[in-house]
Amino acid sequence: MQKITLAFLSLLLTSLLIAEDNNSTIDITQSIKEGHYKIVPLISSNPTSGTGLGGAVTYLYNLDPDSSPSQLLSGAQYTNTKSWSAFAKNDAYLYGDKLRSITVLSVVHNKSQFDIPSNGDFGFESSDTLPESGDGVQYNIDILFVAQMLSYEVKEHLFAGGHIFYVSQTFSDANERGKIFLEDNGASDAKRATVGLDLSYDTRNKKEKYFPRNAEWILLQANYSPTFLGAKQSFSSIALNARIYRPGFNKEDVWANQFYGFYSSESTPDGALAALGSRKILRGFPIGKYKARYLTAAQTEYRYQIPDTKYRAVVFAGGAQLAGGSVGDGEGNNRDENNGFYYSGGVGLRYAIQQKAGVDLHLDLATSNDGEFSVYVGVNQAF
Repeated sequence: MQKITLAFLSLLLTSLLIAEDNNSTIDITQSIKEGHYKIVPLISSNPTSGTGLGGAVTYLYNLDPDSSPSQLLSGAQYTNTKSWSAFAKNDAYLYGDKLRSITVLSVVHNKSQFDIPSNGDFGFESSDTLPESGDGVQYNIDILFVAQMLSYEVKEHLFAGGHIFYVSQTFSDANERGKIFLEDNGASDAKRATVGLDLSYDTRNKKEKYFPRNAEWILLQANYSPTFLGAKQSFSSIALNARIYRPGFNKEDVWANQFYGFYSSESTPDGALAALGSRKILRGFPIGKYKARYLTAAQTEYRYQIPDTKYRAVVFAGGAQLAGGSVGDGEGNNRDENNGFYYSGGVGLRYAIQQKAGVDLHLDLATSNDGEFSVYVGVNQAF
């Protein structure tokens, strides 16, 4: 953990030194006055981890005068289920936006809990032996995630690069139903690294990296987790994230659309499966409750600029198809209980906290077809 944290800090320090080499030495006092630093609240309410409160800091800086503003975003949160999380993300643009670096560090301790159908049916083999209890499913998961991505513009708007992800996951049951849930899903502790190639098409201009108005941003990733980097069985996946932004009915409005696909191989473990619940994929679902080897999702969001204010009102909706089942017992016997179509939608509000760069504080209220309700407060757009 200490080595990983030092690695992240060294990458950030390198970015700051590059800024100094380009005669852009950072004056913290002046940065605060100019709005480069902003401190905002983080609030969430999700059936999986409860209601959480925390804070985040967004810091914008320039590595060279010809590049888009880079962003260092960090924050932490604590919930009423005694879950907590902390993260830092450094999104850096260099050499006239030809080189992009994304560095992520995240630490999570989540006390997961969710209800099961009233008939007590998990849809798993062990459902007929579930203990009688009204506590639902309860289990704990500890996650350490570190990622580094680099991409370079090889042709106008076309970028190529690679990435490495490291994840450490530890599971423990908190009640008997949680124990059965983990066993039936083949959830087990893991420490592994994933390497891969990135190919992207990005037409966002330098002034609208954080709030695109008329652009396409498409990212294709090929991932491989071999046994020599910690995986119990080698597995692979392909992910496609396509976002299209167009002007709305009014000049300042934006209509944002996203297609997301994640398709993994037969031996993919439970902790690496595609899952619903991320605000960037499909808001409104308990994180980790619905997952499978294949995820195909789409969502749309209309962002209405309230005239003469820093506020935007949004409405969003999306749907997803899960297929391919999951490894389940870890012996290649796929479970198909989560296969099917899911949908969610909601409304939200945005407030420009760093208006020149298009950085917003967002509030989203989302509900899903299984009757769950979630609240999200954070920095930047959902996608």
